[in-house]
Amino acid sequence: MAAVCQSRRQVSLAIFHNLNLEYTRSRTLASSTIQAEATIVGFLNWAFQQFEISAVALLTAIPDTRGSHLEALAETTALRFGIPVWRVTSDDLFHAFAYPPLRSRQQLREVVSGIWPEMVNPETLMMQDAVATGAFVQVERMFLAAREEATL
Repeated sequence: MAAVCQSRRQVSLAIFHNLNLEYTRSRTLASSTIQAEATIVGFLNWAFQQFEISAVALLTAIPDTRGSHLEALAETTALRFGIPVWRVTSDDLFHAFAYPPLRSRQQLREVVSGIWPEMVNPETLMMQDAVATGAFVQVERMFLAAREEATL
């Protein structure tokens, strides 16, 4: 499973196999929209060819921003490969990683850094968001599979 988190200036990817974090990488995006689009499509095409991806988790961006445009491009790229997409909001993550729910991405990143100490680095902030998104979706998928199995 691949988790993708993008902002206006960066795209991060986290690859999971079950609950194991297998790979992480970020790319800086150019200020030119055309170059940023090419970077995201190329990066995801490469990832989808390198890894066996069964689903893509996308952390949703603020609507009507460059980030939301790039998010839609990431979704289109995944769907072109026939890979289903899960959309995840920040609120989903805030509620999933703590009770009472977290209130900020900073708090979420602290939790992620506690689980994956190799993520403690100011340069990995967007990557921490991708890791949180991927972990959330992997656990959700495991619960759904267990529920389906129990009803059989």
